[in-house]
Amino acid sequence: DRVELSGGELQKLALATGFAKDSSIILMDKPSSELDPIAELELFNKLLDVTKNKAVTLVTHRLTKV
Repeated sequence: DRVELSGGELQKLALATGFAKDSSIILMDKPSSELDPIAELELFNKLLDVTKNKAVTLVTHRLTKV
């Protein structure tokens, strides 16, 4: 049987893959577009943690206050 992931699950998988890489520059284009508000807040809190001393460019149409 084949499992279909939702848009939010696919987005979380892509973000986890990106966080696992040790890059000094991070570029994200609408990283929370498929996430619910709680997951979006968790994402941005995690982003603040893992991007210390890194250059980050974030494109978003909405930004949760963290």
